[in-house]
Amino acid sequence: MSKAIGAIGVCLMMAGCVSASDTRQAEIDASIQQGRDACVGAYRSKQIKTYAGYMQCLNTAEAPLAARASGSGLGDLWNVKMAGRVAIAERVDKGQISPAQADLEMAQLNSNLMSTGQSRVNAAAAVSAQQQAAAAAYKPVTCNRFGYSVTCF
Repeated sequence: MSKAIGAIGVCLMMAGCVSASDTRQAEIDASIQQGRDACVGAYRSKQIKTYAGYMQCLNTAEAPLAARASGSGLGDLWNVKMAGRVAIAERVDKGQISPAQADLEMAQLNSNLMSTGQSRVNAAAAVSAQQQAAAAAYKPVTCNRFGYSVTCF
């Protein structure tokens, strides 16, 4: 399957439809999904015996996403997600919460982290817009006087 994705990526790249970085990103995404699938299989087959171990496996599989988040300035949020995931799973393993409650808490954690990330992105965009507006507002003006007429530009 990975070879087929790679071959399709090379064909699209040669046709000019996608760039090398798009193809590389698709390969990384496919690798992440394979890692996730392996974790699911190992947990279901009892090779991974604890829910916390399963979450650690997912964290390892999704490590490239953490690197991508770090590059965009949101790496701390990804670290919170990975740590939260394991902490919630440990509570499941101890019998303190049910798997359904864990799913709910993880969804809430993800929602909160997405909101925080979006707030950061929006704040950065607002600052950029303000900087652009300030730069556009400051324009040197040249005026020419010809008789009783003044022309400024």
